[in-house]
Order: sequence, then C-alpha cells, then structure tokens
Amino acid sequence: MKTAAIITNFNNQTKAEIATKAAKRLAEKGVSILVDVPSAKIISRSITDFPEYKSVQPEKLCPQSDFVVVLGGDGTIVDTLKRSAASRTPVIGINLGRLGFLAEIEPDELELLDRVIDGDYYTEEREMLFVQVFSEGGKKRFADFAANDAVISHGSISKIIDLDISEKGIPIANIRADGLIVSTPTGSTAYSLSAGGPVIDSRVKCICITPICPHSLTLKPIIFPDNSVIDIKYPIQREKKLYLTIDGRKNIELFFGDKVSITKSNRVPHLIRLKKHSFYTKLQVKLGSTGN
Repeated sequence: MKTAAIITNFNNQTKAEIATKAAKRLAEKGVSILVDVPSAKIISRSITDFPEYKSVQPEKLCPQSDFVVVLGGDGTIVDTLKRSAASRTPVIGINLGRLGFLAEIEPDELELLDRVIDGDYYTEEREMLFVQVFSEGGKKRFADFAANDAVISHGSISKIIDLDISEKGIPIANIRADGLIVSTPTGSTAYSLSAGGPVIDSRVKCICITPICPHSLTLKPIIFPDNSVIDIKYPIQREKKLYLTIDGRKNIELFFGDKVSITKSNRVPHLIRLKKHSFYTKLQVKLGSTGN
C-alpha cells in the first residue's frame, strides 16, 4: 500500500475543499493519507468529510511518504521541495496560486493523481543552495537551504549597499546596488527575472548572481558553475546591518564583517511531472502572454 502526504493551508476554505477531494481520490485507490499534526488539528475541528488519515510530526511527513501532494502557489511548493529534499520524496503540485510555475496539475485535473499512484510519471531534479553566514571571527551563526534564492538587501529601506563578491577566494566584483540575488535555475524565473536576470533552463546546473538596480553602467548578472563557492562580504561599516532573505520567507541580520558563503546543496528535491510540455512551453504559457 502506498502512502501520500497532503500539504496545504487547511485554514483556507478553498484549499481545504480541494485537498479533501484529492485525499478522497487517493483513499479510494487504496492510498494511505498522512498529514502533519497542525493540519490534523484543523481537519478534526472543521472538516467532517476528510477521509481516514494518520497525523505525524511535520519533520516526519515526507520521509514516511511515497509521494507528496502539495496544494498552493509556487511559494508553498518551494517550501515543500525543501522539506522533501533530504528524503528525496517526489512532490506533485496542484496549482492554487496566481502563477503555478512549479505546479503540474490544476484543481480540475485531480484524475491525474491516478497516474502518480500507478507510478506513471517522471521526475525533475531541482538544485538547491546551501547558505551559511560566518561572523568576522569565522564562527558559523546561520545555515539554511534555498530552493529559489538568497537575497541580500538593506531591508525595508531602499538604499544602496556595498558588497564584495569572490569565488573560491578569487575576487569577482565589488558592487554598489540596492541588493544582490543569488538564485538557482528554479529561482531564475522568480525575483531574479524581475531584477533583470536571465531565464535559466531548469536542467542547467549553475548558480546565478543578479544585482538589484546596480549603480553601474557595466555590472550585469553572472552565471557560475554549480561547483562554485561564492563568498559575499559586507565590507562597509557605514551601515549598521543588512538582511539576508531565504526564499522570501526567512530573514537574518548581517553585520559588518560577516561573510555569506553559498554553495550547491547536496540535497536534491524531485518534482513529479506527468505532462510532456517542455520548460520553454511552460515559460511561454505562464510568463509570455500575460506578463503576470
């Protein structure tokens, strides 16, 4: 018997209703359903027709599942990819967001879940970043994974900052800009794209650096091989602190002398694919004609 995890915001009525439909379809096909403990509390309180399920702690949800069904927008799917990467549990996204670039099926295509149950799918590997922050004395004080990007900026105030960039100890650039985006190929179609960065095919193994509004006529995005070690230092004592933002969800303060070190993560998330569309077809459908 296969086991599937269901991840969504059960406090949202629309998402809860579609998640219930998806769970029912899986259960009818003999699939065991897992949800995390916080979601189980919401289900028991407000959803009377949800099929039989088992609740586990959030960190056990992906390792105990054969595949994960996530309902939401790209941000929710990105979070789920990060959660699933350690166990390499494949993830299928149901689009309940505005863009749905990472999602594979729409809410009216739940019958396609039958193919996932039957194993009739292929997977895409997506790269992630491993992001660490070291103090001036070399002490590690932060580490996390980024599926989309790591962004260094001044925070809520729009103000030029200074950063030094090196790769394996070799100086690359001293930039003055509103900030800096370090992205994966997956993240190239997110914030980096809006800041003038390149669109990168998800099959390409690389790390991209995109300055945000650089105060320069020549500074452009740079693409590094994925075995690079990128160090970013905060060299100017003029500013009290900057901010490092991971995937638009988590912030950490950076202080004078700090070093942000970014490498490819050894954790590899897997996206379930059912349709034979290419990366470029999806790019055109999602971003080409509407521009939103």
